[in-house]
Amino acid sequence: LQSPALRQTIGGLEPDKIQAWAIHAGGRSILDAVANGFGLAEDQLNKSRQVLHDFGNMSSATLMFALSRFWDETPKSGIALAFGPGLAAEGFHFGWVSDGA
Repeated sequence: LQSPALRQTIGGLEPDKIQAWAIHAGGRSILDAVANGFGLAEDQLNKSRQVLHDFGNMSSATLMFALSRFWDETPKSGIALAFGPGLAAEGFHFGWVSDGA
């Protein structure tokens, strides 16, 4: 990954250090652009692609459906990205922590 700006948007972490990617799949071209922009392997966006395939673009709810696909895996490091009309984009870093039990 060459762009410091892209590293900034993912909390300074290299894409290969992030275990989970939950992307608001407004369309296949959005997923392809995210994969290309961050240099992700095809399978890193499988859950987001599956949500798009199963339900289509559900607007804001699409991201929550993508996040729900990770409940059983409990990744320590994940990135969620959502895109809106024009140039609107939002994202956050997520992860699961043990409850100590």
